[in-house]
Amino acid sequence: MRAIPLALIVLCGSLSRICTQTNAAPRPRPQTDKHEKMPLPEKVVAARTVFLINETEENKFGDKFYQELKKWNRWQIVTDRTRADLVLVISQRDSLGPVVTTGTATATGQTAQGTVISGRLKSSGWHLYVVDAPSGETLWRTKTTGQGKMWRMWSSIAKSLLSDIQARLK
Repeated sequence: MRAIPLALIVLCGSLSRICTQTNAAPRPRPQTDKHEKMPLPEKVVAARTVFLINETEENKFGDKFYQELKKWNRWQIVTDRTRADLVLVISQRDSLGPVVTTGTATATGQTAQGTVISGRLKSSGWHLYVVDAPSGETLWRTKTTGQGKMWRMWSSIAKSLLSDIQARLK
């Protein structure tokens, strides 16, 4: 029978101790709440005044959103954009603002110049954009859809859009 080298015995003993120590005291996993939400930007949390823009072309929806916002009583609604911390834009568009394109074309000695301004296509969803009033930066955006229904009441859509921010500010 061959002799087992002393170094191998020492190595096995050391590995055995390391495994025992590691298994004896497992590190606790950080606990996470499955309902925990990503935090809102500080500018949204600290805001006190909002200016409301309705880009939906539906005045009744704008009225319902305004009513829900007042009922929540988180922010003071102002009618002067320069006094607002945030601008809340309700829209059916997937992005804010129009696209402006300019160009020049030359064909057989003739030159033409033009500017094209096109709006964004409406989507099947409803969007709330939260914009920093001084900088114009979009800070947060939330969306709701018809949720499989042929149509939804304006108040239901308004509540749904606000509920995302309300849950994150609790």
